[in-house]
Amino acid sequence: MINKRILRIKDHFSSILISWSKKISKLKKLPAYIIIIFILFIIGIPATVFSYINFIEPRIQKDNFEKELQEDLSIIINKLDVNGLDDALLEKIITERNNRIIELEEQIDKLKSIPNNYKENLNIALKNKDYTKAEEIIRELIETSNIETSTLYYNLGNIYYIKLDFKNALEAYTEASILKPSDYIFKKEIGEVLIILGDYNNAKIYLEDALNLKIIEKENEDLDTANILESLGITSFYLGDLDLSIEYYEKSLNIKIKTFGDFHQEIGFTLSNIGSVWLSKNDYDKAKYYYENSQKILIDILGEENFYYANLINNLGVLYKSMGNYNDAIQNFYNALEIKENVLGENHPALISTLLNIGSIWASLGEYDRAIDFLNRSLIIAEGFFEENHPILAEVYEEFGHLYMNKDDLERAKYYYEKSLIIKREIYEENDYPLLSDYNNLGYILCSIGEIDKAQYYLEKAKEILNSNYNDNNLSYAIVLGNLTEVYYKNGDKKKAEEYFKESLDIMLRFIIDSKPDLAIEIQRLENIWNSLGEYDKSLFYQNKILENKIKAYGDLHQEVAISYGLIGDTFFYKGNHEKAIEFYQKSLEIYLKMSDSVGEIGSAICYGKIGTVLDTKNEYQKAKIYYEKALEIFQSHFGSDNDYTVKIRNLLESLPDKELN
Repeated sequence: MINKRILRIKDHFSSILISWSKKISKLKKLPAYIIIIFILFIIGIPATVFSYINFIEPRIQKDNFEKELQEDLSIIINKLDVNGLDDALLEKIITERNNRIIELEEQIDKLKSIPNNYKENLNIALKNKDYTKAEEIIRELIETSNIETSTLYYNLGNIYYIKLDFKNALEAYTEASILKPSDYIFKKEIGEVLIILGDYNNAKIYLEDALNLKIIEKENEDLDTANILESLGITSFYLGDLDLSIEYYEKSLNIKIKTFGDFHQEIGFTLSNIGSVWLSKNDYDKAKYYYENSQKILIDILGEENFYYANLINNLGVLYKSMGNYNDAIQNFYNALEIKENVLGENHPALISTLLNIGSIWASLGEYDRAIDFLNRSLIIAEGFFEENHPILAEVYEEFGHLYMNKDDLERAKYYYEKSLIIKREIYEENDYPLLSDYNNLGYILCSIGEIDKAQYYLEKAKEILNSNYNDNNLSYAIVLGNLTEVYYKNGDKKKAEEYFKESLDIMLRFIIDSKPDLAIEIQRLENIWNSLGEYDKSLFYQNKILENKIKAYGDLHQEVAISYGLIGDTFFYKGNHEKAIEFYQKSLEIYLKMSDSVGEIGSAICYGKIGTVLDTKNEYQKAKIYYEKALEIFQSHFGSDNDYTVKIRNLLESLPDKELN
């Protein structure tokens, strides 16, 4: 988010030479500053134009900073549990830690009442980065005197923060706040640490108290206020109140613009954060707007080869994936990975989040072998860096579970979800939110393979977690209820099944109308429940209700509408009504053909394949061949010859009776 160590050459002539040196050094593999001196010598400009302070020294500082960043990130990720995969939180901690190092030295000089020998020893310890010694000195001062105790506890909290000992930092900041409850800064720091520890509800309380104290002091337009607002934006985001998150971020942004102007790295970081909230709201146009404006600022100030810029383009990759623009998504993910590798090394744990993103997108495209390569690499890094019960390992196992569930390899998916759950159960309490996804996914899989009682157990556990953490107007709650529908139906309780289904459907329809999210996977599961149970008429009734709401929300020509037409076509096909099936597949195809991106092309191929299958079933092999060939051509151009989609269509085409095609 905020990086105080910005290394930028402001002189225009220097910038030109640096640009040259980067291009040449890529070919010659020489340090940039050596190339510059060489250029200067050749063109007759004395090399002394570049002073050691203005160029070579910053280069050395940058190298040292990147080495420190590599080491700090490793420690922070290990401390953060599963939040170690949250790049935005990592950025914030790095920034705040650097700020505290600077602030600690300033605070010690301001302590007027402590003996000079203590102050001198503290300064020596801080200069040597001996924070354990500094902690001992402050502890001794607290125990032996009553002088400026709240400030001493505050500085002790900063030392623990620098040491990444967040639980002790929280205790120290809390002691400071108890001694001086009217000081907003202590409450602000408590809120910041609670965010890191994942206690978002209490973080919100302390940050709001800090903000109210600032308002009382009539000092609510300074950078401290902006930072409190930014932290409230983060907290609201984690708590799922996305509108409030945007409101806080926008207020923070306005103060920062007044302070720094429009073009400053602080502005770039906040714009990126706002973009991430809009992405979570599935408003892709606004997310793209904020990300691209952030990119314009950060690329000019920071350049491309840094961890912060890598995080931004990683987020752009997530955006493009959500939009169905897989080519741009893959390009951004690969670029982010390359930058992280250059800055941090090829086996650094900060690479895991991007590796998982790449694995996930290849899995979404049916490129399972490629996906497994990236997931295996993330697993090797995680196993080499973390203890065997670390939650980031659980996240990697869970991603493997997703891959194998997409691949319909339910036994292997079950294996990985169970491995993930074993780790999480060792770390978290029974109803903690991180267990939710494994409970839900295991419930879904167990129901699919016929282990109904176990499925019911896991899904009821998921429902308990949601009941204790959220209200019942929650998308995750709707998904769990949808899965429970199938469980209760198969257990013979059809009344309970329909009750859960209707409640799930009501929630999802509210999400469609109110916030227009991309609910393709969740809605498809819901639309397919009655098909899987053989209740085709009931399926058509609810599918048409969903279609009606999608058209109201998105218009007639949206991808979501095309998906619904395709699913209704599937239901008619299962019923044996082939003419109706083709009718709805054609409606779906018409929408995809009007789309000008890869999503439209792939959607068209799927429709061609489905129409071909219906015609094949009707023994109209010549017509089926035409549609299969259209599907095959598109799949091959997008995915190559070995992709699962390509192979399935090729097999269908080759299985057509030869004599009927002549």
